[in-house]
Formats: sequence, C-alpha cells, structure tokens
Amino acid sequence: MSSTAQRPLLSRQDSDFLRVTASVLVVVVHCVHAWVEQFYATRQILSLGFFSTLVDQCVRFTVPVFFFLSGYGLTCQFLKGMPRLSDYYLNRLPKIVAPFLLWSVLTSLRHIDYFLELPWTTAPGFAIWRFSKFFFFDGFDYQYYFLIILFQFYIVFPFVYKWARKGWVLGISLAIQLIFMTPTDAIIRLSGWELPLVSSSLLILYGFYFCAGIYIAWNPGCLNGILRRLSGKQTLLLWLATWCLLVIEFWVNIRSGKSLPDTDHFNRWTVIAYCFSSFLLFQKNREWILVHIHKNPHWSFLYTSMAPYAFFVYLFHTNVLRVVDFLFWEVGIWNFTTRILWVVIGSYALAWLAQWLLQDYPRLRFALSLPKPVLKAEDLPGYPWFAARFNRRRNS
Repeated sequence: MSSTAQRPLLSRQDSDFLRVTASVLVVVVHCVHAWVEQFYATRQILSLGFFSTLVDQCVRFTVPVFFFLSGYGLTCQFLKGMPRLSDYYLNRLPKIVAPFLLWSVLTSLRHIDYFLELPWTTAPGFAIWRFSKFFFFDGFDYQYYFLIILFQFYIVFPFVYKWARKGWVLGISLAIQLIFMTPTDAIIRLSGWELPLVSSSLLILYGFYFCAGIYIAWNPGCLNGILRRLSGKQTLLLWLATWCLLVIEFWVNIRSGKSLPDTDHFNRWTVIAYCFSSFLLFQKNREWILVHIHKNPHWSFLYTSMAPYAFFVYLFHTNVLRVVDFLFWEVGIWNFTTRILWVVIGSYALAWLAQWLLQDYPRLRFALSLPKPVLKAEDLPGYPWFAARFNRRRNS
C-alpha cells in the first residue's frame, strides 16, 4: 500500500467537527419542521414557513454525512486488515444493537395503545408481524431508522469494504441508490410502470454514502484534481447552485401535489449533488477551519463536550422537543428561536447530566450511547468564562 493511501483525508478533528455540525443541525431541522408543514399547506412566500423550508433544505447533508463518516471511520480502522468475523461482530454490533434496544424500550410506552389494539389472541401471527415491522423497520421514534440502517451496514461491511475501494463498485452503489430516488419514480411512471414500495429503513436507500466513505478512506487523493481546478468562489457557487436545485425541486414537487414526506426526504438525486458540493466546500476550507476552529482554544468544547455526545443527542433530542412543543405551542417568531435554543441546549445539558450521574455505570452509559470518558467541568462550554468571573469575585 502506498504512503499516500495511508494518509487520511479527514483528521479526527475534521470528523468530530462534521459530526457536531450535523447533530446540531438535525436538532434544528426537527425544531422548525412545524413551520415547514405550515409552508407546505399555505405556500406563502416570504413567510416564516418559507424561511424554515430554506433552512430545512440547507441541512439535507446531515444524515448522509453520518453514514459517510461511519463508512470512512470503519475503513480507516481496518485498512491493514479485518479481524476475524466473530471478533468484529462481537465488538461492533453491540454498539448499535444496545442503544437501539434500550431507546426503543424507553420510547415504547408512547405506543402502548397501539400495541394493546393488536389482535394478539385472534390473529397472533399478524400481531407479531405488525409489531416486528414497527420495531425493526419503522422504529418507535422517527429517527431510529438511522440505527436500523447502521445495523445493516455493520453486518455487510466486512464483505464489501475491500471491494468498495474500486471506482466501479462506487458507481454501481450510486446507480442502485438512484433507482430508488426521486425523480426516478416519476420517470418510470411515464412508461406505465410503478416502482415497488420499499421501507425507508433499507440499506439500498443509503448505501452510496457508506460506499463513498469507504472509497475515500482507501483513496484519499481522489478529489485532489477537482479541488485544484475549482477556486474557492467556484466551490461556493457550486454549493449555492445545488442548494437552489433542492429548493426548486421542493417547490415543484409540492406544486404538483406530492406529499411532504416524499418531497422532503433525503432520497433525491439533488440531495446527492448537494452532499457532494457540501463536502467539496468543506475540503476547500479545511485550512481555515484548522486554524480558526480546530486550533482555537475557544472552540475546544466542540471536541471535548459536544462531539462525544452527538450520538446521544441525535437519539434523545426528540423527547426534549416534545416537552418544548408542549410549552411553546404557538408558531410565531419568538417561539421559533426559543424552541431551537431550548432543544439544542437542553439536549446537550441532559447528555452531560446523564454522563455525570452514570459515571459509575459504564454498561448503562454504553447502552445509552454515552462516551467512555467521564465528563469534566472544565470541558463544558463557557467554563473558562464562569471560572474567571468566579475567581475575580473570590479575589475581590
């Protein structure tokens, strides 16, 4: 293997930065979804709903980047070779299965009425099938599909991670994903055919992002030619152009009567283009990010007290959002801003609290997707500022 192939395209700080950015923006987009629904119903331009829709489309790269980083991170760990399958599965699968099972149990109470209404005595087979489908494909909360897809990827990874370093395999994974993405359905419908309905929790709908992460881990220089040809302004214009395509497609779809879930989903050709341009924009600005964020002590909390909790926040924030929705039920500009602040800050604050309370229970922390290190007070955002003020008061 060449020395170039051994140098990663993304540093650990790069991955943490992308992970934190994606997790916070996922929370934001879930907070503003009520206004996106409002815009879908009214289609009123220059409204808060229209602005929310622009934000919603702007963060379409978030879930794909999680999948990309999963493929990239796993491959970087096994560039020198895979362990035995039994060792790999025993080490990797519990990291997905344990949080999925525990969080599903914690949220199952919300669906107790649905479970009780299933015909357990008259049609037990049907009841078991409906429960299993809800549990393993739909998820007891809407963001759990992420874990279901990750579980499938972790199962197949040992068999594909060497193949996926080849460009033609990446191309096939892209072609397969495009088949199940809009506007393929509309194109096929013109010929009188219909695509079969598939669950949104199937790997084939997101496999390209995993394969892209694997491919770039094996071929870190694959984007060098494109990055050399594009200037900073051209990269920014490309990003803006792909984002405009997302917004235009969203508008065309809702004008044509398409449902909001089908219109606003990640499975669109334009989302792949937008993800690609977003990654190019990030790569083009890596040096600036390195100097002004990675090496800036004022931003160290991103890597010490936010990045390790990104997974927990992703799984937990919807519970905080429901509480905030109950308290701030109106859809005005004030509640728009306070809802985002309360959910983002509240989710991370509860993550830090859980880490502190469960410091003597590593297995429970593991099942909740909390990190191994125990949280230190000096790692919390704002601690230097509060400590300085406290010391000044004490000295005075």
